[in-house]
Amino acid sequence: MDEDLNIKAGSSSNFSGKFHKSPSPMMILDIAANCLVKEANNASLEYLGVGRDGIIGKDLSKLLLGPNYSDERCLLIKSQFLSGSVKLEFKDISGREKNVEIFSVPIYYEDEYYDLVMLNDLTLEMRDEKLRTALNEISQATNITENLFELYEKVHVIVAGLMPAKNFYIASVDNERGMISFPYFIDEIDAPDGAISFSEEPINGKTLTGYIIKSRNRYFLEEPISQI
Repeated sequence: MDEDLNIKAGSSSNFSGKFHKSPSPMMILDIAANCLVKEANNASLEYLGVGRDGIIGKDLSKLLLGPNYSDERCLLIKSQFLSGSVKLEFKDISGREKNVEIFSVPIYYEDEYYDLVMLNDLTLEMRDEKLRTALNEISQATNITENLFELYEKVHVIVAGLMPAKNFYIASVDNERGMISFPYFIDEIDAPDGAISFSEEPINGKTLTGYIIKSRNRYFLEEPISQI
């Protein structure tokens, strides 16, 4: 936490400026009153993706937990706050998943006792950890699985732990012959009864897979496409 921030904020005329200018997301919280946000700096508003009206006077635990909020989880968060820190996974207002560790220290602010909390973003760290775990699981599955199709099924399950993967396939490319095959394919519409295999076809760029292979680029498609 920023060393320049005085724990007795009310006695420091510079506290407000340092608090709001700090690059670290910080808030002043009334944990005793349902974790209500008394004040928030600009970095915290940007991190959570909300304006001041969307956070000041609001229950921080409800903002972070959203539909997963419950009185029991709120009490658990409060108890963890009192011990110094709490780790949470949440979605910001734009729907982006984030992981955060929240540190808390008591503070005397405007003649009252509150808690000064700092949000430490763990999103990239947790994402990297999940990816490393997934790669290790795939490596282990490769060593212990005798049936190739069963291996594809295990890879599908592992990938589904990282991202939505109801529609998923594995493509095998033969560059010398200019052919591509699909040994594992599952789709909610085209293969609703389970995974299937497709025979090979030319890599002609007329399909999305063929186009990606030829262009050697990755694509994120937010809307259905009718043609390449």
